[in-house]
Amino acid sequence: MNPVTAVMMILYVCTAVFHAWLTLVQGKGMIKGLYVLVMDLALPGFGFFFLWFCDILSVKSRKNGFEEMSENRYYDEDNLQLMQAPDSKSEMDRVSMKEALQFNSYGYRRNMIMQILMEEDPLQYLDVLQQALNNDDTETSHYASTIIMELQRKMQEEISAARFAFERDPENMEKAKASEQILYRVVMSELFDEHNRALLVHEYQDVIHAIMDHGAMNETCYRHDLDVLIAMKNMTEADRISKLYMERYPESEDALAYVMKCLIASRNGAGMQELIRKLPSLPVTLTQKTLPYVRMFYRSVE
Repeated sequence: MNPVTAVMMILYVCTAVFHAWLTLVQGKGMIKGLYVLVMDLALPGFGFFFLWFCDILSVKSRKNGFEEMSENRYYDEDNLQLMQAPDSKSEMDRVSMKEALQFNSYGYRRNMIMQILMEEDPLQYLDVLQQALNNDDTETSHYASTIIMELQRKMQEEISAARFAFERDPENMEKAKASEQILYRVVMSELFDEHNRALLVHEYQDVIHAIMDHGAMNETCYRHDLDVLIAMKNMTEADRISKLYMERYPESEDALAYVMKCLIASRNGAGMQELIRKLPSLPVTLTQKTLPYVRMFYRSVE
């Protein structure tokens, strides 16, 4: 082998490795990077053009930029929370309590359920209580049922008190926000049945609209409103509110994250592509809160 051929082969291998590395850093995955490297080396010269042609066909075959979602290769669209860091402490607490309901003595189970009443926010352990309803120990199940009924009574009293305070002073936005906070916590839980929850959602929307009409919406109100709208699958209104949120707080990464969540939930591929293109001009700093979304859908606008 003459020196010229050797140099050309080394340069080609380096180019193939660089091509694979570029594919990897663009967020296309380790498997795609290895595939690019193998094809470049297996088809010298022709490999680059073959891969380029395949990418062109792939882009043209995309209907709405959500092919990963449609084919369910990367994540479940109904569980977007997997893309966000969990609250490790609260998750560990609930998991350990759920396990205790299965493996510990009856006395320990009953005592643990009763201890929930002593917690500062018993509502956060509602899923544990609901699991305890079906416990093989009837006393544990009875305790859980009693606590859930007590929670329902307590939260209904808080909602009524907040509603009464706001109705007496409808111009007081602090009282409106106090009512909004209580309603949000209940609506986003499964404390009440579907019928009563629907009534509370309607009341929540009345309160949030009053806050909006008075120009008193803060970031917390926007986030809560969007959480409720997405949970109720009212995506038309969620899209509208998310845009208002971003217009009001253009530097907020939370606002950007909610716009993306709404676009994903409504499967608006064209809107996601437009947003990704606009990202460099937006006055917002991206962190792990939004980067997973950006990396996932960046390919659809290439």
